[in-house]
Amino acid sequence: MSAPLGFILLTHGGPRQSLRLMDRLNAMFNFPPIVWHHDFSKCALPETKFPPNVSFVRPHVKTNWTEFSVVQAELRAMAQMYERPDAPERFVLLSGADYPIKPARQIIADLQAGDFDGHLDFRRISEEDQSTPHLTTLYRRHICFNFPPAPLFRWMNRRWPMFTRPYRGPFKRLLPFSRELECYAGSQWFVGSRRVAEYILEFHRTKPKLARFYRWTMFPDESYFHTIVMNAESRLKINNNNWRYLDWSECEIHPKTLKMEDLPKLLASPHHFARKFNLEVDAEIFDRLDEFTRA
Repeated sequence: MSAPLGFILLTHGGPRQSLRLMDRLNAMFNFPPIVWHHDFSKCALPETKFPPNVSFVRPHVKTNWTEFSVVQAELRAMAQMYERPDAPERFVLLSGADYPIKPARQIIADLQAGDFDGHLDFRRISEEDQSTPHLTTLYRRHICFNFPPAPLFRWMNRRWPMFTRPYRGPFKRLLPFSRELECYAGSQWFVGSRRVAEYILEFHRTKPKLARFYRWTMFPDESYFHTIVMNAESRLKINNNNWRYLDWSECEIHPKTLKMEDLPKLLASPHHFARKFNLEVDAEIFDRLDEFTRA
């Protein structure tokens, strides 16, 4: 019988915190299937014996923030998850900065309710709808021409300012989007079923044009999977809720690092996981969350 829930971990640093997350998932979900993509080029993991429910993606993908390499790592992990004999009904994609904030029984019950294939934060992106600053940002990231493109931008050590221009005239044909394939974007972190994973992997294998386009965009991990999944609405039932708590109140490029002062909001939230945490900044909140999720 398949496990109700498995986990894909995507990490590149903070080994002590990542190991704590693994231990917590094992304690809460009785050693669920875990596929772990760790970028060993960024840092090593301690030489410890990992439990048999944990498998590593080997060889790993060398990942860089904002680049398609992150998508490649997720694809490799997703494929490995559903090649396992103990492949779960659903998987949760987590980073090393995530941590559970609800008990296992509540998480599983929420994800099974409504019989959704996926739980994904998404919005449709188009030139016509730029009604909020956030939609405008997503439009510029995912539909406009970015210069310098992501790989070159990193190579130049991010010293050049980015500028974007809409595709116009004959250049518009370079866009992969159409009425049949609309652009979607949202948070990178999501929950998917076997059907979602198999659909994404098959699309990626048989329709490479979309991946070729996203290789030259910024933050493709926040749009590539969304675009594939949301254009399959006739086949997949998607809930616009990824059950993830984030606090953007500090208006930074990353969400706020959560501390003990945030605990009441976390416990009152309906979400299952929260980010970002930092064990070096506030270790006590991990202990308190462990007590709460042990219930």
